[in-house]
Amino acid sequence: MIEARDIVFDYPGNRVLENITVRFGEAQFTTILGPNGAGKSTLIKILAGIMANYQGVVRYQGTNIKDLSRRELAKIAAYIPQEVHLSFPFSVKEIVQMGRHPYQPFFGGESEKDASAVEAALETIGCENLKNRIFYELSGGEKQLVLVASALAQEPSVLLLDEPAAALDIYHQIRIYHILRQLAREKNLIVIVITHQINQALNNADRIILLDQGKISLDATPGEVIESDILKSVFHVKGENVFQDKRKRWYFIAQDIAD
Repeated sequence: MIEARDIVFDYPGNRVLENITVRFGEAQFTTILGPNGAGKSTLIKILAGIMANYQGVVRYQGTNIKDLSRRELAKIAAYIPQEVHLSFPFSVKEIVQMGRHPYQPFFGGESEKDASAVEAALETIGCENLKNRIFYELSGGEKQLVLVASALAQEPSVLLLDEPAAALDIYHQIRIYHILRQLAREKNLIVIVITHQINQALNNADRIILLDQGKISLDATPGEVIESDILKSVFHVKGENVFQDKRKRWYFIAQDIAD
């Protein structure tokens, strides 16, 4: 479904990504882990078509994304950045309606199909009770849920999220990850998430890609990642892998900075 081949990206005097080749298939929840400066956000922006000055090629269903219009790409992939700042008092419903822009004529109102897609997205994420609230008055966790609903209203095949739970309390972290996992499995979406929340990734993702210094250090299942003991070397920490047998969950506990 998605193929990135031989991706190289440079900022002036600094190579951020080097020869990245990776493929993603439907019904798969992938998390991208790595230390600060590893190239995670750059990679996901390239996959989203936001950054175009890279070497290599990204294809969606065999088509180079540079050959797709913004509208065509928006019907395939929805991108949610780390932060969204809005000062205008948009309601939650209006925010979710924005996800329908790729399907609407330049001069035209909301169609019955648009309205149905918006209601379905709100219901899927469990935000129906928020739809008349003002977006900027919501909590951080509520805002993230609404942004996921807006992305779903696009009816994409691919969801790309850059640290969706970075500033959230533990309840909203768990809720966001559970929803993303369900979307991948129940709606056959490709879900790709950048995160620093290692334990959420280990216990929710189908696949983990570890980036380090612009290269893929490991691309494997969570079980293979934890068994490889690579997290300590990539993050330069001393740590311990703990398996909670009763709940069948893995935890990586960082204990100190590596010598």
